[in-house]
Amino acid sequence: MVAMDSEHGSFLTYDGSLSEGEITLYWYRDQEKKRLQSKYVMTIADSSQFEFSSYLSTDYGENWALTHQRVYSRK
Repeated sequence: MVAMDSEHGSFLTYDGSLSEGEITLYWYRDQEKKRLQSKYVMTIADSSQFEFSSYLSTDYGENWALTHQRVYSRK
């Protein structure tokens, strides 16, 4: 876990985990009493493919909306 001051009066917190080929990183930002959250997930399928996805939650992590997804593969 890493905590940072953004120099604009916001407090950023990063928290992550690694489990069975999947890396998950959460990013929290408190700004004007509204907590914004992002989630980034990297899944490694095998040595020739991995996927990167990002999500946004505006209700403290109850629901997540996919905002970006990329699949990388070796040809």
